[in-house]
Amino acid sequence: MNTCAFMVGIGNPVISPSPIIELAKGVAFLNPSRWRNWQHEPLTKVGEPFVYNVPDFTNVTDIVAKAEAAVEHRFASFVPKDFRVEEVVDHVC
Repeated sequence: MNTCAFMVGIGNPVISPSPIIELAKGVAFLNPSRWRNWQHEPLTKVGEPFVYNVPDFTNVTDIVAKAEAAVEHRFASFVPKDFRVEEVVDHVC
């Protein structure tokens, strides 16, 4: 996936590790909300250009606009603070 500009979260598992792995590779995440639930709730606060929240997954215009923005605003790598090794160690130990 590291040649992709973005991935879209659809289906199971909810709160999958895939978006974190792909963000670390420089792939943005389109985070849809369906049935009043975010695909990856912990990533909703990260913000663009890393995570593009899509509040209405039926709004194709919004999805396409956010996908185009992800293509335009590429980044090399990003790991959200809560998912960095030192943060995980602090929470576990």
